Amino acid sequence: MAVDGGGTRLTAAPADNTGDGDRKVEITVRTWPLSRLGYLVTWSEDDVVVMYGITTISWWFRPRVLIGDERIRLGKTTFAALTDTGEHSAWLGNRRFGYREHHYFGNPGGYRSWYVGVNDIGYDAVPLSLDWFDDEDASRTRLLPESRAAYRGSAPINTVVVSGIALYEELEDGRFFGTSLGVDQDLVRLADPEFHVLDSRVSRVHRRLREWRWRRHHRRWEKRQKAALHP
Repeated sequence: MAVDGGGTRLTAAPADNTGDGDRKVEITVRTWPLSRLGYLVTWSEDDVVVMYGITTISWWFRPRVLIGDERIRLGKTTFAALTDTGEHSAWLGNRRFGYREHHYFGNPGGYRSWYVGVNDIGYDAVPLSLDWFDDEDASRTRLLPESRAAYRGSAPINTVVVSGIALYEELEDGRFFGTSLGVDQDLVRLADPEFHVLDSRVSRVHRRLREWRWRRHHRRWEKRQKAALHP
């Protein structure tokens, strides 16, 4: 599946005379299903891949990915394994949710950016709760520190997107990925609806088990925090 989009290139010097129209570029997003194990997504400019992302949707597909000096495993490693940079965004709708973090290591990381997150179509996707969001954040994309710390310690990463030298304004201000890091559930569902119809009962059971397990972990975390504050 291929979808055309657009982006605005960043300029080397903000004071130059380049207009927004001159910096607009076309970006082609291609999505490949990896059997029933996951999805590969690429973003290309002039047929040159500038970013790629992998989402696992199965317990059987948990590839290892090197992020900086840390080797993680999709679908298993939690966010707490990575240094908390504070750069994050989250979203929660009527039926969609997601979370992502941005990691950048400069020259030691080859000037690449790693976007890691939870995709709602991915394996073991831990849902968010409305009361975890910071009410003082007008964009409603920031989580409260305590809730985020608990989430980072319990939620496994199921999606990673690696960017080379793709410098777009939309990446910097968080608009590039929209409501999905990696594969977009709505696009894939339209392309392969029968799989989700046949698998819906199993998916509902798995989702309820994940929600129950998350609530249990969160209650235990709250008890530990209260015990530490009131020994």
